[in-house]
Amino acid sequence: RTRNCGFGTKMIPMFKVATAEGARDAVATTLFYGMLGEGPRTEEFVEKLQKLFDQPRVLALNSCTSALALACRLADTKGCEIYSTAFTMIATNTSAKEAGGSIVWGDADPKTLALDLDKAKNFLNRRPDVRVVMLTLVGGIPPHGLDSFFQWCDERGTKLILDCAHALNSTYKGRHVSHYGHISCLSFQAIKHLQTADGGAIVFKNQADYERAEKLKWFGMTRKVPEGKTRLEHQMTADVEEAGYKIHMNDIAASIGLANFDLALKSVERSRLNASALTAGLVNVPGLQLLEPPAESDPAWWVYGFLTKRRAETMAALVKAGIVSTPMWRPNNLYSCFQRANISGSLDGLERIAAEVLFVPNGWWVSDQDIEQIIQTIKKVHQEAQ
Repeated sequence: RTRNCGFGTKMIPMFKVATAEGARDAVATTLFYGMLGEGPRTEEFVEKLQKLFDQPRVLALNSCTSALALACRLADTKGCEIYSTAFTMIATNTSAKEAGGSIVWGDADPKTLALDLDKAKNFLNRRPDVRVVMLTLVGGIPPHGLDSFFQWCDERGTKLILDCAHALNSTYKGRHVSHYGHISCLSFQAIKHLQTADGGAIVFKNQADYERAEKLKWFGMTRKVPEGKTRLEHQMTADVEEAGYKIHMNDIAASIGLANFDLALKSVERSRLNASALTAGLVNVPGLQLLEPPAESDPAWWVYGFLTKRRAETMAALVKAGIVSTPMWRPNNLYSCFQRANISGSLDGLERIAAEVLFVPNGWWVSDQDIEQIIQTIKKVHQEAQ
């Protein structure tokens, strides 16, 4: 549950790796099965994802970053501007840039840390040439009005790409959040709720996108062997019309994912319980602004954040109490590689988030006692400031 920080003090960590007891045997079995690449284990893993998301068009990949890059390729971002958020893991925006697109920064909503959708609509109405939106669900929290925004994007021909790296089974209005984007990208990296050591998935609303992606993930050639042919015959006769990548998931990663699947869903429930306890304990603390997910949503709460003008003091007090905390990301607009990116307008929300947001541990390893310690430490800092 805790780790040694190197100074003799046990700390409650921000992240940990969740691995089921059966993972060792699952990997050992696959190692000697005779198929280490994309095979039956990956197919079984995809089937479980399809059931979880209630989505038929799912592909398993080697990372969420690959999923984001593929999504941008499918959205034909080359030479185009992409409306995106600067408060996200840098992979969201480097993927867009690598696909030949240029970024235009949108503002973020302090209530959810996601894109401010009202500002997004206002900008996109002025700029109908911007046809791709990248939207990150921080902590798995969907922005308010995601369903109507998706419908609006769909009607105007704007591709909405969801970065769902934190949203294993986040729901909005009773459906997995991937139902509210044209393409959704998920992460199974080591510290996520569901880990495959490293891996990802991509989900599609459109059949044409799915069929194109199924080829692009493996050089441009489908891995589905036509009936009546061997795999060798298929590879020797199939054409490659569009050059692709080598970004499929392998059966070792899929075996880890299958072994961890049930544990991951239990981990999400613990994260949700801890998030609810933190919210209940911090709701009336002066000087704090808690996040406000839509009432009709059920986030996975991979991370728990809030806004405070006393961030430095709060972090120092938490460290003293043996608790790790983090602002999470450096806003992407500060990186040199994005210095030519355009700005859609005022970024007041983003600037406030960058200055005030703080995340504290709420994962499966955090006990009820730990939660109470986190709450009391934060409350003490802010009450003493009054």
